[in-house]
Amino acid sequence: YGCVAAGAGASALMPIPFGILLDGVGFRVTFMVMMGLFLVLLAFSIRLPRIERTVIRQRFDVLGFITCSVGFFFLLTSVACVSIFGTVDPLPTAPFVLFGIAPTIPMACLGALSLFAFSRVEKSKGKQGMSLLMPRSFLGTSAARHALIAVAFGFFLVGAFNILVIPYMQIAAGATAMQAGILFACSGVPMVFC
Repeated sequence: YGCVAAGAGASALMPIPFGILLDGVGFRVTFMVMMGLFLVLLAFSIRLPRIERTVIRQRFDVLGFITCSVGFFFLLTSVACVSIFGTVDPLPTAPFVLFGIAPTIPMACLGALSLFAFSRVEKSKGKQGMSLLMPRSFLGTSAARHALIAVAFGFFLVGAFNILVIPYMQIAAGATAMQAGILFACSGVPMVFC
């Protein structure tokens, strides 16, 4: 657990030195340093002791994987492309129109329907004692459910901050890469402590 905590702390603070490096020497040197860091970590990871695992024969949950992937694809694509598709009235950049409306809402509904089907598939497979993509214990107990919601909420806020605020600060306010790194750390450091 100490290594996980150290890794989380380092990942929360690393944007600051890399922002300074990016401002000082540019992209090429910064990415070379990142590559060197990756190679050092790779060398250390090869030396880690092997962990013996017990072999349990379970089939991969193909139907659960497909329904979950399709659901998240349509749901996330509809949200990410709302500025291209439009919400209800289609924008000229929309690749297609469904029943006179932008594809955003039908795609979101299809994604939600597919995720609902995923939950039904997982529930029926769980009753049969089969291997599940998302075990019922993840959502079956209130403590696990609340923890899942708290983590999802935190990642949503951090993602929104990193996707919206930091680019805005760089474009509109002219923030440097180092300043953007400090902003990243402001969103990453609290995640380490949550």
